[in-house]
Amino acid sequence: MKEKLALSERILFVLLALMGMLIMGYLISIYFSSGGITLCNFGESFSCDKVNTSPYSELLGIPVSVFGFIYFLIILFVGLFKHNRSALRKALVASIIFLIPALYFTGVELFVLKNICVFCEVSKILVVGILLLSWYIIHPEKVGSKNLKITILIGFILAIIMYIIQFHIG
Repeated sequence: MKEKLALSERILFVLLALMGMLIMGYLISIYFSSGGITLCNFGESFSCDKVNTSPYSELLGIPVSVFGFIYFLIILFVGLFKHNRSALRKALVASIIFLIPALYFTGVELFVLKNICVFCEVSKILVVGILLLSWYIIHPEKVGSKNLKITILIGFILAIIMYIIQFHIG
């Protein structure tokens, strides 16, 4: 079994991470902008502006897109410098932990804001792509069902904490 990732796998990892960083960087700029026309307003129910300037676009005063940028930066680091199976397992765990709270934010978009941020949802598709690529490369039996269950539980706990902070504290 090979220890290093193939060049094509590394390139795909890097491309997914760079696209995610680009999207998150753009969403961060929307958060801090003073208005104007953006690339991501596709109608009344599809507006990145409305989502990214809502009270739900931050967590403890930090734009949620900053957390996404950090996630994609870590994935970029894995693709460029730590392209081995051990780092890939950690990227898989990080992807699962990141995706579950991100899906909570999709629920906020749909049911609270009644508005979809297209770029936010594309970033989640990129996370799923990274998750599936990691899973494919290391194969599910290498992850372990107990570790997978714990990882999913951590993701749900983070989503619950975000809900509590946004709806009951913040």
